Amino acid sequence: MGTSTVWGFSDVAPWLLLLLFSPLWLAALLGMGFAQWTVLRSAVPGSTRWIWVTASAWLVGVSIPIVALSVVPNSGPLWSHGIVGILSAVAMGLTVGALTGRTLATLLSRQA
Repeated sequence: MGTSTVWGFSDVAPWLLLLLFSPLWLAALLGMGFAQWTVLRSAVPGSTRWIWVTASAWLVGVSIPIVALSVVPNSGPLWSHGIVGILSAVAMGLTVGALTGRTLATLLSRQA
């Protein structure tokens, strides 16, 4: 998330920043699922897809507050940003939980 700070204060061309930061974003997305998979693999054989599902779920989930908060006008009242921020954060959590929860349930049902 620190890349958005660099993006705003850098003299480097935006396309070059995108090219430089894309591998870091991918590593971060895959890293979360990989860390969880290292524990999950001993309990649930065949759980490699957990890495990709978690990365995808977070990619979708994080997009929700980004899109929601970009719709609120900057000149709008502070409380509107707060309400949209809270509601979109809840929606993000529910989305990530639903996608990963469904995958975990599928993996566990195959095991049984």
